[in-house]
Amino acid sequence: MTIVVARNNDRDSELAGHADPMGLSSGSVCTEAPGEAGAHSTDGDTPEHAGSSLGWGTVTPSRMGTVAENGTGPARVEPSDARPSSGSYAYRDVPRRDMVQFVPLTTSNMLDVGCGLGGFGLSVKQRRQLRITGIELDPHAASVAATRYEQVIAGSFPDDVPHGSHYDCIVFNDILEHLTDPWAALRAACGLLEPGGVVVASIPNMRYWPILWPLLTRGEWRYASDGVLDRTHLRFFTFGSAKEMFADSGLEIVRATPINFVEFEDLESRSAMVLRAICGLRAKVGQELRAQQFAIVATSQH
Repeated sequence: MTIVVARNNDRDSELAGHADPMGLSSGSVCTEAPGEAGAHSTDGDTPEHAGSSLGWGTVTPSRMGTVAENGTGPARVEPSDARPSSGSYAYRDVPRRDMVQFVPLTTSNMLDVGCGLGGFGLSVKQRRQLRITGIELDPHAASVAATRYEQVIAGSFPDDVPHGSHYDCIVFNDILEHLTDPWAALRAACGLLEPGGVVVASIPNMRYWPILWPLLTRGEWRYASDGVLDRTHLRFFTFGSAKEMFADSGLEIVRATPINFVEFEDLESRSAMVLRAICGLRAKVGQELRAQQFAIVATSQH
């Protein structure tokens, strides 16, 4: 496959003290011969990346709308700037401000896995200056992110991460559920962490009440173009099973919390009544049922 490494020239002077892990000058491009195993498929609506050892099921992770887009919602990037190779969907500029608080203030060198257009990195940079490397399968999205990050790799994680690279924060915002083997992805992340570094992840909640209620009362399980039942999701997690995955992958959780709660007013009346009753009887269970996602911060056990 072709690997494009792009540098944001405007950031070089601000971050001159940080080493370039590729040893490349600003604006340089590193390529391998195209046509190798793992090239993007353009057939159908869900192009696959067959070459990744982690089995990316699609090149569209974490790009569509959810309540986690926070506040005023996403700003759509012009199609000419963000057109994906498949032409089957439009990327959205998702700031994920809800996840910024989980990136440690001491972070100076972050890897954003499945970075899309780089909206999350922009949110992080509003808080402080740091070096951000993105890795993204879709070359069009990667080219947009390259105008925002210090380095963007058009490729797959961890296969195309430059040898010898290490980071003090590795982010998976709604990415792990798109992988056939998210456990392997987390183990690979452990090996890329600086001492004391953290993995930060946002993971959809399979116990989300707006999913459970129609399943329990009407037997409905309807896949969608986004959200918890995004049809490109390959794995599904509860709060408990997500934490087990991190532990089984050699990570020690330092913070785990439900995020992005559905409001009772947004539910049909009978559904809201039942959920209120659950919350009154078991507050912790009720909180988990209302959460669309979980945020997890973990360090390597080794």
